[in-house]
Amino acid sequence: RFHNGEFFLEDKLRALGETDMIHLTPTFGWLWNTVFTPSPGLSEYISKTKQAMGTTAGNYVAVHCRIHYPLLLRDSLGATYRDVIKTPEPGLPDHAGIILEGAGKEFGVGVGLHALQCARTLLQDDKEPLYFFSDANNLVEYLTRNVRDTPVNQSDPIDVKAQPILEKVNVVARPDISDRNYHIDAVQIAEPRLYYALFADLYLAMEARCVVFGYGGFGRFAQQLTGPNKCYLQHQLHIHNPFFGHSLKMRDNVCKESSYAHLAE
Repeated sequence: RFHNGEFFLEDKLRALGETDMIHLTPTFGWLWNTVFTPSPGLSEYISKTKQAMGTTAGNYVAVHCRIHYPLLLRDSLGATYRDVIKTPEPGLPDHAGIILEGAGKEFGVGVGLHALQCARTLLQDDKEPLYFFSDANNLVEYLTRNVRDTPVNQSDPIDVKAQPILEKVNVVARPDISDRNYHIDAVQIAEPRLYYALFADLYLAMEARCVVFGYGGFGRFAQQLTGPNKCYLQHQLHIHNPFFGHSLKMRDNVCKESSYAHLAE
């Protein structure tokens, strides 16, 4: 499998003399909305999710964290990155997820807290919701429920660090966040409803006033589908470019200390 991202494809098109690029123009979103319409079941799921969270289009900031990105884990944790994956075989975090304990917790929560602090700079006030979505459901649970609703474990430095940050923001998530969020090209399943959460995240991010994103491109995809002028920030930049399509090639609107996830504070 080879990942051809839009920037890579555009470079090839330019070499052929093409001048009409669309993915950073409003046309990109218009094409998406022309070709794709949420099914009745997905539309109902999205409506119920927004009602449960108390959000309406344009009144929140969406924050995306791609935690199970294999290269991100390797670059951040080095040779020990496999120790934080839930299931050693097949060994890829996309298939199994990470353990939110020890080094895995320090890594995942560190990225999440940095993303939230980055997003906070965009808030109109601290009551404006931050819609947090991620491929790591246990991280979403931790940042939206576990820390805020339970006493601080003073012996856990991560909990101690997280508490004052989370007390200052209104972080919300889908009410069914404990259900697995399937990675669409990593797991093939027969029941379309199991993908509702994935597409709901995309559409909810598209409806956000601003989008904050990092690795993986999913949050950036939502930002691009809603127009080039949509408010956004990057909480991470890609370290390497092993697949041409995975490099963001965007160096603007980057939060402080965002070049490497494991240096984020």
